[in-house]
Amino acid sequence: SYKAVIWYRNNKNLFRKCVYEPMILSLNIENQNMANYVEFIIPKRDLTAMFIFEDTDDMKLFINECHTKQNLVVHVSAIPQLTLQDFKTQAQPIEKLKCYGITNYLLDVVNDSDPVLCYLCETTKMHLIPIADESAL
Repeated sequence: SYKAVIWYRNNKNLFRKCVYEPMILSLNIENQNMANYVEFIIPKRDLTAMFIFEDTDDMKLFINECHTKQNLVVHVSAIPQLTLQDFKTQAQPIEKLKCYGITNYLLDVVNDSDPVLCYLCETTKMHLIPIADESAL
């Protein structure tokens, strides 16, 4: 992934739209107590080697260069069609769940760009994974 990131950074001018580097470089977890849970649900390949593209032609260019020409192991995905708000509306309002000790969803403790978070919602369903406090025990 390192070589692919370096190649991308040196060749950004070839891409028409935004390309998101592997999320290990950008993902921020607000509450470090939640880091293990977040890392557990994100496949290692996604965390360390997934490039996310706004434009499918850019994605094809990247695959051709990195995978075909340079024989690098990289993973790619297009940005999901749903917005982050679309994913959030799929979950029950947290106010309805507070009586069970649920304080928020796993998505709420993660910061990154909306396209990366949309990818995570689509692939891990982190917008539907509740987090409870000690009162739920």
